Amino acid sequence: MRYRYGALSADPTTPPDRALHEIHSISVADARKRCQSIPSCVSFAYYSYGTRFPTGNVTAFLYPYADWHLREDEVKAFREKDGYHTYVNVTREIDLVFDEVDSIITKLEGVDKENKGKGNSNESQAGGNARRKRLGGSSMSQSANAESDERKITLFSSLFEISMAKANKPIALPAIAPYAMRLATSDSETDQLRVEALKLLIVLADSPLSGRMLLDLGIYQGMKRIVDKRGETWGDVPTMALDVISNICFHRAANEKLWKFGAHTFMGEIMGTPGFPGLQATLSLAHLGERGQFDIGTLPQSQLKDLVQLLQSTIDGDVVYDIKWDLVPGPLSAVKYLVLHSTDTTNIDGLMDAGLMEELFRVIEETDCIEGDSVEYALEIITVLVDISERAGHMVLLEDHTIHKAEERLLQYDRAAKLAGGLMAAAARNGRDDEF
Repeated sequence: MRYRYGALSADPTTPPDRALHEIHSISVADARKRCQSIPSCVSFAYYSYGTRFPTGNVTAFLYPYADWHLREDEVKAFREKDGYHTYVNVTREIDLVFDEVDSIITKLEGVDKENKGKGNSNESQAGGNARRKRLGGSSMSQSANAESDERKITLFSSLFEISMAKANKPIALPAIAPYAMRLATSDSETDQLRVEALKLLIVLADSPLSGRMLLDLGIYQGMKRIVDKRGETWGDVPTMALDVISNICFHRAANEKLWKFGAHTFMGEIMGTPGFPGLQATLSLAHLGERGQFDIGTLPQSQLKDLVQLLQSTIDGDVVYDIKWDLVPGPLSAVKYLVLHSTDTTNIDGLMDAGLMEELFRVIEETDCIEGDSVEYALEIITVLVDISERAGHMVLLEDHTIHKAEERLLQYDRAAKLAGGLMAAAARNGRDDEF
């Protein structure tokens, strides 16, 4: 069960057999059970100001769709609303993803056909309407295009929200990716629409389940063409196309195919570029590396310093290059694979000179607010460094207190994890179904 603060709105075109249910004077627990007993119920909401766990009865609303649903009038069903609480059945919402995405793609293709029809009509009337065009026909055409672009962006926004959930990506991808790639690689589309399409591809690529599927659809070749056609400066479109490929690299699930396509060579050519493209290419190459298969080579000290600074900023939660980075996959995992697979000790010395060990100890110290896999990665990196660097060993001995404290906290989390795992079992023993 997934919670959101706010409420859904009824779709005015919903058929009677799928209509919104409104139940007066019912407890939240009974509203959950009622929704669970109705096969078409996907979510329910209620009003309770101040707490989402009221002791008294509420008015509950049952919906046949999830919070990412786009109504037939192309208005988003969910909206933030004070005092309202919504719960979505994460199992049932997955069953709706394909139909929802298919409906939105159909709408997008409908907009494309309308635009094409208007274009053909304008061409056939061009000779007789020369004077009208001079008097304002062009501005009318621009207005119509702006309106259709705005409608497309609204539809893209819904697809983006659907694609954010990891479980939805493999279901949504086969329908979204071909359309998004076609638009993103089209020189006839506005940069604004191409950016929106690339946003979709970026979020779809951010999953270990997506890499091979996207590569099979030709995403690598399409994104590489965009990057190769860039001008002297990196604009939003080529930068985001690079981001799509990088996300596939970061998850390492499709490395074999990326190798066949020459991604290591492509990223190597970009690695020396100043700013975000060079740093992104460096991160990608580190994730592509495998011991004995590919060595990233000796990196300039400036790039190693940039990598450590990005790690520092990510730990601080800062936004860098308009991105709120994750440690894994991200700079921390890039450091791990660089340390594991690099045969050049110059890189390792350079990372340590840039302050890598200090940042790794920060990750360990801040186990209370950092993801568990990040702490695991940091400990793995330090273990490797200690094996190959006497300098790193001395640093660890100086930080023995930090490491012992981290061990104590991690043991507490292990106990907490066991307690969390037992909660659902305890609820089930008391006769509470855990499906919803």
